[in-house]
Amino acid sequence: MPEFSSDKISAVGELLNDPSRPLKERFRALFTLKNIGGKEAIDWISKGFSDSSALLKHEIAYCLGQLQDPAAVPVLIQVLKDTSREPIVRHECAEALGAIGGPEVLDILKEYSSDPVPEVKWLKCPIYEYLFSPLFRHEVAFVLGQAASPAAVKELTQRLQDVSENPMVRHECAEALGGIGAQGVEEELAKYLDENEAAVVRESCVVALDMFDYANSKEFQYANAIDA
Repeated sequence: MPEFSSDKISAVGELLNDPSRPLKERFRALFTLKNIGGKEAIDWISKGFSDSSALLKHEIAYCLGQLQDPAAVPVLIQVLKDTSREPIVRHECAEALGAIGGPEVLDILKEYSSDPVPEVKWLKCPIYEYLFSPLFRHEVAFVLGQAASPAAVKELTQRLQDVSENPMVRHECAEALGGIGAQGVEEELAKYLDENEAAVVRESCVVALDMFDYANSKEFQYANAIDA
């Protein structure tokens, strides 16, 4: 990754935090900042926790965890502690903190392992309870997306189609499908852009369609949002 000036980092950060811009552009900005890393990028990413989109905030927490930089710990703890936050966001903050690690992080995770919200309570969750929980199915969808194998498309599609499934799981299935980018995925994802869909599912399909375009092109869209 080439060096970026403070002005350019700020330009990407402002794009990320501009609610008037399309969600797919804001996601590109987010992943650009993740690839840049460092305190300034983390500060801009953290501003996104004030957004109204639960999906964007979930991905912000994920990216901060991927950076594994202790500079992100204070804001992740702050969001995890805020019980008014969406469970999908608090859950991802807990996982991000676990990825970063450290004594302070361990104490916080122990404290919130008894949180009344199932998606947040993860450290002391019995294995039999975990295996049948939406959180486990969410993680399975994530892993299948990382595997990027067309063999997973059928199962992921079925879970996305199941309106009785937890939106947290359906959102991850949508993003996994977008990342795989197999034939027919684009048409399937386009079915869930209706306003009657849960916001996190609808927004995930918007982002997944952009991921599909990336998977089927030679452009490195997510690594360079500066010219967006």
